[in-house]
Amino acid sequence: MNHLIQISLGPVQGFIATARRSRDLWFGSYILSELSKSVALALHRNHAQLIFPFVDGLETQLAADSDFLVTNVVFAELQAPDLAAARTILSLAEQAAKNRWQSLCDQAKQQIDKAQGKNQGTAEQLYDQRIWQAQLGDVVEIYSGIVAVGTEGYAQANNRLRTMLANRKNTRSFAPYHDHFHRPKSSLDGAQSSVLLDSQSKPVQRLRQRLGIERAEQLDTAAMVKRVVGRERGFVPTARVTAHEWIERVNAAPQSQALLGKLRTQLQALADLDQGTALGKRYTEYPWLQTLAFDGQLLYRHRAQAEQARLQETSRNDHQQDDIDLQTVALQTLDSTLAALYKDHGAPNPYYGLLLADGDKMGQLIDKANEKASNADGHRAISHALSDFAQRVPALMSQHQGACIYSGGDDVLGLVPLHNAVAIANTLREAFKQALAKVARANGLPDTEHPTLSVGIALVHFLHPMGDARQLAASAERMAKGSQLATDQQRNALCLLAQPRAGNTISIRIRWDDTTALKRLSGWTEDLRSGSLPRGLPHELQAAYDSCLTVIPPVDAQGFKKFKDYWRAQLSAILNKKQSEGRDLDKKTTIPYLLQQLCDDSLTASNATHFEPLTHLLMARWLSGQTPKDEQ
Repeated sequence: MNHLIQISLGPVQGFIATARRSRDLWFGSYILSELSKSVALALHRNHAQLIFPFVDGLETQLAADSDFLVTNVVFAELQAPDLAAARTILSLAEQAAKNRWQSLCDQAKQQIDKAQGKNQGTAEQLYDQRIWQAQLGDVVEIYSGIVAVGTEGYAQANNRLRTMLANRKNTRSFAPYHDHFHRPKSSLDGAQSSVLLDSQSKPVQRLRQRLGIERAEQLDTAAMVKRVVGRERGFVPTARVTAHEWIERVNAAPQSQALLGKLRTQLQALADLDQGTALGKRYTEYPWLQTLAFDGQLLYRHRAQAEQARLQETSRNDHQQDDIDLQTVALQTLDSTLAALYKDHGAPNPYYGLLLADGDKMGQLIDKANEKASNADGHRAISHALSDFAQRVPALMSQHQGACIYSGGDDVLGLVPLHNAVAIANTLREAFKQALAKVARANGLPDTEHPTLSVGIALVHFLHPMGDARQLAASAERMAKGSQLATDQQRNALCLLAQPRAGNTISIRIRWDDTTALKRLSGWTEDLRSGSLPRGLPHELQAAYDSCLTVIPPVDAQGFKKFKDYWRAQLSAILNKKQSEGRDLDKKTTIPYLLQQLCDDSLTASNATHFEPLTHLLMARWLSGQTPKDEQ
């Protein structure tokens, strides 16, 4: 008898959302995918026919540590004589997830042992074995369901299975909470005790540094595994993505090549002293990193200077300070080189984009494939298309100097440099639409109902807590979806949400079919980046516009006419003043264009109080690259 099996793993929030550093986010996604792959592989090897995921070469793609990423839901059909036999296969798949989690924990221990090097015994001083073992069992949550297809057919059985799983998730099982260790709580999960010990010995502090654990940071077992496991695998640090536009400018300047060579040598010397990180040769999928294959944190002088101050404080209580002296001198030398580069190129931009994308109308497509379906072939075709798209995402993002964190099905999470953020989002949008077009047509959906991609990008400082950054990206994605808007305005959109370290959040939402707004945003971004528009112009115009709204509120038709005339006069005065100051505002082209975009037909009584083009100009300034003195 044919049975349908679905297994959902979690908690997704615990693995992905609770992140303090980019490594936590990166490997939280990786670990969740590894657990799902182990489940899918166990089902496949027990003769189940996979539906989600479904891709060519399943045995290879589902192998441990493969590059293939899988969502947290596995769906398959299984020929079994009865329900009891199907449950046996289901139990084997669930055990495979638990075994994979245990193997990842073992890998983390091996990485800790490897990092301690010659200082044997420091691992025992780093973490408490009792707490480590006690916290292992409550990490992986598994929800599963089985239905027999019977005479009702595949479509009805699938509907019953969905309902069953929804009800199962609403009746979560909570094990009794046992935590009698009386230890500080984890920085990532306040309900769990920290597994880290309080040793302040030099070897232990050096080991923490090598593992990327800050001096005051507390981590539970799951957080430790996320932080430590997979250190052999390459992941792109947030600061390196953030600084890349600056690195490109420095590398393109012939007069800076000697200083750039010094910079490479100095960063390598610091990496050898456990200050900063050399990215090495593990990053073949990111060729753009090779210009300067180091973590970008120390490219920001305030970070290098802060590390010098920390070393000075440490040296007061450390009688063996040879290493500290070497690190201090190396940081001072680096600071001198950075000062020379800053003089020619300015400081690197400290903001980056965290991109979160999700497919639109996927439920409608899946439901359409389920209507009167006699088998799972329609769903397999959708799954295959999604897998093909997901596998292309890392390369597509890397083409624009982005870095994919997670790509499974129609979900994408990644790091993007600001100057390429919109280009990356648009590339993903086009690839997703093309990947799903064939199966959408096969299921009879008109072009207007084909799946699209909504993309949210949070623009945040590289020191912004990663967990908060992901929440902002999720907010941006929800705004892109636009569920509160009219039906014809929902989904198929890009939302950019900028969060300065001090000041108000700025956000814009543009539908992908609004080519005029996208072209305007792109053009202004390039103009601000090249200097064709003064960098202070967006904020000056916004302040003037707000003042006009206060002086002459456009409350009625007559008030709007007076307001518009007043705003046009103010706008002309500001632009003419900039032009007279030699700010490259051409009277024949640039000024008329700005007047047309910021005042003429684009400004109406209905949009006067929420005038989008001005907000787009402000966002273009963000996308063109912020520097510390530019922060608002």
